[in-house]
Amino acid sequence: MKYHYVREGESFKEKILLLNHIQEKDLDTSSYEEVSLIQVTSFREKLLSLKDSRFLIVGDYDCDGISATAIMKRLLDHLDISSNFTIPSRIKEGYGLHESTVRMAKENGFDVLLTVDNGIAARAEISLAKSLGLTVLIIDHHEFEELPDADAILHPALLPEGFQKLCAAGTCALLSESIYHDELNIVYAGLATQADMVGVLGYNRYLLKGMLELLNKRDIYQINFLSGKTHYDYEDLSFQVIPKINAVSRLGYNVGFLVNYLLSSRAVCQKQAEQIDRVNRERQALTRSMSSLAKEKAKDEYPVMIIKDERFEEGLCGLVANRLLSSYHKPILVMKTYEEEYRGSGRSIDGFNLYEYLKSFPSFKTFGGHDKAVGLSILKEDYEEFIRYLQEHEAVYEEVVRDVIMISPKDISYESYQTIEDLKPFGVDFREPVFALEDYEILRSDMMKGIYPKLYLDKGKEAISFEKHEIPPKGSILIGRYQQDRYQKQKVVFLIEDFS
Repeated sequence: MKYHYVREGESFKEKILLLNHIQEKDLDTSSYEEVSLIQVTSFREKLLSLKDSRFLIVGDYDCDGISATAIMKRLLDHLDISSNFTIPSRIKEGYGLHESTVRMAKENGFDVLLTVDNGIAARAEISLAKSLGLTVLIIDHHEFEELPDADAILHPALLPEGFQKLCAAGTCALLSESIYHDELNIVYAGLATQADMVGVLGYNRYLLKGMLELLNKRDIYQINFLSGKTHYDYEDLSFQVIPKINAVSRLGYNVGFLVNYLLSSRAVCQKQAEQIDRVNRERQALTRSMSSLAKEKAKDEYPVMIIKDERFEEGLCGLVANRLLSSYHKPILVMKTYEEEYRGSGRSIDGFNLYEYLKSFPSFKTFGGHDKAVGLSILKEDYEEFIRYLQEHEAVYEEVVRDVIMISPKDISYESYQTIEDLKPFGVDFREPVFALEDYEILRSDMMKGIYPKLYLDKGKEAISFEKHEIPPKGSILIGRYQQDRYQKQKVVFLIEDFS
């Protein structure tokens, strides 16, 4: 990887802002505390006009869809609107609004179909719903080419700047907050925003910071039981809460159970959290064994590595592909073998747009995603055609250049570390800073546990590497981040990720 060394900026904080091409005002969330948007008002008035109708909320099986469903159920209950919800199975049905769901809604006496985290691309299903006499409301954030014929649509792309990167749950919270303030909905929307990695500026930042403040101030037992904590940082949620929520659908279990969990009393949640934890442990064990099997079967034959097996769990294919990236440094597809087709997920490395590379193949049964991740299915009868496609299409990698901030040993301090902490959350549009350490002297070095280099630098600073297992050559620029010492909280070390 190549690096662009950034020296601009007087203060440590200013360097980080300049690195991201933003100003301090872009981090201010005070203007989002009370929001009035004409698009939200229009959708709200349509919803309120249907107060005497029966609503069926159709959600999605990931953290965003589950949270969005819970937020809308809480909102409709607050308004005394009769409602129920349904979420398709990741394994049996797959993503989105299905014809069977539309017909089920009609047969069971629902008047309104409310889709959350799906629906914007379901034009045929929406047309069917309308023909059956259902009113259709859509809250979604996925891309669309043409708007469906729904009765009302709330979509971030139709909102002003500052709101255009909302996830579905964030959009639902924006609507909910226009009617009444609900702290739990802020927490759920913030959690989904973090899980969906949709950006950390604008209204998203308001939700993320509001979520963390509430979690550290209130007893949000629905989250506390999942994490075993009562005090949080964003990493706690990424590693201890969000994976548990996503684990349920990955293994094919009924995700409606999770929506009910987010809506339940303390006593119920305490018992159900144990079940969710068991599912997550099962997910972890299966991911480990599936990763080992995938490594045994891996063959570097095509521009995109393909690993498939009937023993794979479809819902874990993306996790396993992501795990293998660091071993093979090329895009990887991991697919479960079924009787008539292959289904799974792909992950890519920096500099290679996997979605663009694969999207022109004409015979996918299903295909979707973005530059770093895709989901797909392909009939066995079309597989040889797919292999020819890979053989005939060259994989073009763009050179990746990472911006890094130049520092010297004196900059490695608790004050600098705290500046970074205060600027959190980082994400898609506000990247966590990476630093390039220069002008240092190695006073001595040793190897922790025989493999991890530890450098004792001038000015009493230390640098450790868990990535590179050799002492950097003299004169190298060290690339890395700050890390707080586990035992001495006022002590900060430089965590080496690379050197050049």
